[in-house]
Amino acid sequence: MLTPFVFTSIRKSLFFILLLAILPAFGILVYSGLDARWRALTHAREKAGGMVADIAAQCSQLESGAHGLLLSLARFDEVREKDAGEVKNIFQTVLRRSPGYSNFIFLDVEGALVASALPEEKMSPAGIRACDLARQEGRFAVGGARTERVEMILFFAVPVFDDAGALLGAIGGGVRLGLYLESIVACNLAAGDRIRFYSASGRCLFTYPEEDASPEAGEAEWEAIRGRGTFHGSFSLSLAGEKERFLTFEEVPSSFSPSLLLTVTFSSSRAGIYGKADARFLRDFSLLLLAAGLGLGIVQVAGRRVLTAPVRTLLQTARSLRRGEFAGSPPVANPASELGQLAMTFDEMAASLGRRDQELVRAKIASDEDNQAKSEFLANMSHEIRTPLNAVIGLAYLMLKSPLSDKQRRYSSEIYAAANALQGIVNDILDFSK
Repeated sequence: MLTPFVFTSIRKSLFFILLLAILPAFGILVYSGLDARWRALTHAREKAGGMVADIAAQCSQLESGAHGLLLSLARFDEVREKDAGEVKNIFQTVLRRSPGYSNFIFLDVEGALVASALPEEKMSPAGIRACDLARQEGRFAVGGARTERVEMILFFAVPVFDDAGALLGAIGGGVRLGLYLESIVACNLAAGDRIRFYSASGRCLFTYPEEDASPEAGEAEWEAIRGRGTFHGSFSLSLAGEKERFLTFEEVPSSFSPSLLLTVTFSSSRAGIYGKADARFLRDFSLLLLAAGLGLGIVQVAGRRVLTAPVRTLLQTARSLRRGEFAGSPPVANPASELGQLAMTFDEMAASLGRRDQELVRAKIASDEDNQAKSEFLANMSHEIRTPLNAVIGLAYLMLKSPLSDKQRRYSSEIYAAANALQGIVNDILDFSK
């Protein structure tokens, strides 16, 4: 029962050592996975912040450009003279040379249309509203943003004054935001990313990619943004029917009026953020499991050949020695190893015990021969000594039974007594020698 326990304990020890080697690697792998997820989230935050900041900066630049262009148009003499034909030609010329604008309109002080680059039926209510605000407030005005024919357009207007400073009307124009923002959006959006634009009133103007353009999701996202109470920030958001997303938003204020141009949101799915990090972790974890499996196989095969098999051989040799068999152990694969040295020591011990056993056998044979010689000597001595001694005792006894003189009887008695004493001494010596 000891042998299976011994070899099972050795295998368990080897497996435990391998496990101790794998556990730190697994801990490092888990730490690396968590660190990769944290770095992915940090990168996503930086990317989202940079994206909305770039869009906000681009919108501000577009507003500055529109502000300068509209002020330049307002200084034309044809505009101040309200020459409808010339103003229309100017508007159309500028529109052809500036494809980033959707239309230009000129309303007089009463709000009547003086000129438009496009036919009147194509005029946008947002552009008219911007002109009305500019006329009423006498300053640069933002008419709001709207989506027209799958285009996101932001409308601006400036008042028109004569040389005396009297209000003559207002000129408005629409800027195609999508034309300018498309390169930013297309180059930075990855799978799972989404960007939305909201007007100042909270209406979702545009969603990219367009397949994510859900009005209900846009309204819920806007309500979540309004609930933050800040003009920019980042937070996690879970909408109905969607997985958790990380959202960054920023309001884009006007540089020339107290109005809000729009609000930009950029969101990424948590799965998209952690996708690469999780895939890398699963790959590394699979490789670690494969390495652990190979290690266990190597321990099972090589451990049996290198360790447990030699130990089993040595155990069999020890049992042979216990039974008095001194043949020695079979040779091991690597005599220079510790197990090889132990096997050689076993061989030397077996040879020494064998020699000692042979010496003991020879000594026993010699002792038996001595005992036999002694026995034969004692037997011969017993016969050679007792026979004449018995004759002396017998003859002395017979003499004592014969008629003798006093002197002869005294001599015979002494002979008889001395012979008996000598016989007792001889018997004691022979008994002790046996």
